[in-house]
Amino acid sequence: MTVTKANADVLDLTDAYAFSGAVTGAGTAGGHEFVSKVTASSSSTLQFTNMVAGYDYLYIFKHVLPATDNTTLSGVLGIAGPTFRTSTYLGFKSSISANTNQNGAETAKIQVHFHTQGNADREALSGELLLLDPVATTKTDWFGFNHCANPDYGKEMGYTQGFYNADESHTSIKFSYASGNIASGDFLQYRRPNA
Repeated sequence: MTVTKANADVLDLTDAYAFSGAVTGAGTAGGHEFVSKVTASSSSTLQFTNMVAGYDYLYIFKHVLPATDNTTLSGVLGIAGPTFRTSTYLGFKSSISANTNQNGAETAKIQVHFHTQGNADREALSGELLLLDPVATTKTDWFGFNHCANPDYGKEMGYTQGFYNADESHTSIKFSYASGNIASGDFLQYRRPNA
């Protein structure tokens, strides 16, 4: 019998097997690879200016806190330079808590979380933002999920999605709070091939 594709019916793994030769296809399934990490420390903005063609980019936020109470985290896309864009977004933002649910449109930025966030340690934001093929000269789509605590509503879950409504190549992204600095937290960048 000739086997061209191994599956559970073909392999008996009760004995020890020694494989030799090259394994092909490993690592090409489109998983994310780590690119870089920036740790905020009273930073007015955090920028990633290293996006290249052929990849989707994932940004992970870990325990991010603003210096100012009651503010919102957002991102803006940038073209070569970088020159950051503050219009032409067609976005949707939403948040859900035990006390209230809210949503709305966004045209000036990628709003990571809808409600304002507190700056106490227990109010830190964690989540992710996925940019689909931002460097291709097409509209850049995004999706994101996060959670934090709002001073008025308690723990919240947030969602953001949308696209940049012009055909541009975005090689950078900048994160900032609406007021004050990013006091602390980690911003991790990952990428995966999109072809």
